[in-house]
Amino acid sequence: MTAARRRLAGWGLGALLCAALCLSVPLCTRRALPPGMGLSPAPGALLAALGGSRGVLAEAAWLRLNGLQREGRLAELSLLTDFLVALDPSNVEAWAFMAWNLAYNVSADASSPEGRWRWVRAGLDLLGRGLRANPGDPTLLRQLGWIWEHKIGGGAPDPAFPGGYPGETLDLRARAAALPPPPDAAGLEAFLGAPPDWAAPACRALWCYVRAGHARDTLRALSLWLAALPPARQAALLPCFRRVVLAAWPTLPPDQAGQCRAVARELLRAHPGDPSLHALLKETAP
Repeated sequence: MTAARRRLAGWGLGALLCAALCLSVPLCTRRALPPGMGLSPAPGALLAALGGSRGVLAEAAWLRLNGLQREGRLAELSLLTDFLVALDPSNVEAWAFMAWNLAYNVSADASSPEGRWRWVRAGLDLLGRGLRANPGDPTLLRQLGWIWEHKIGGGAPDPAFPGGYPGETLDLRARAAALPPPPDAAGLEAFLGAPPDWAAPACRALWCYVRAGHARDTLRALSLWLAALPPARQAALLPCFRRVVLAAWPTLPPDQAGQCRAVARELLRAHPGDPSLHALLKETAP
């Protein structure tokens, strides 16, 4: 067989496989997934056989995924996740989108707290796989931090719930608190100069943002975590707070800069003798 015919056969195989995949997806439901929501990687031998035809399969699968997204067929959409990330593991936007979609859209379609947590955890696990394929990628780290901060942690407490977080977020926070620390947990303690609290979603988000190099995100997560701590635990973190503020300060718009100084003044009321806060307010004076 000539090289041209081999290429043509490869493209034809890719097209046939893609057609079979796209036609089979509507027949599947969430019940077809393993109970632990462990999406299995696409078979390596099959992907290797595709060779240069991976691009054809990926393009067609993305078109199918977009159609399922528009139609709201989220359970079917999730079945394409592993095929797409396995076809191009270096595509960090694909990893980030798929993880966000599982943690937000698909989890919202679940009918029980266990189901919601299963899909949120699937998003976290998918980003973990993406980071193993793309170590230290800031896009993936930032997406992972956002899921921890916003989806699991709920971001800033909602004034409509003065007694705490809404029920769904409380459930996610309780389930997430049982997860072990990340493999590089010692790095955050060195950054903070104090022990972290891995049960706090804002703390886990903070470590993602630090590794991603996003100073403003780091400042936001640290401020959220500090606000939730009793004064006795805040004290050891105030030198880190000053460092983080100064790192983000050149990029802060005026309104956020004002909010940041307001946080520092609030902390100073609880820690009136702290030298880090006094120095920070002088260094950031208008």
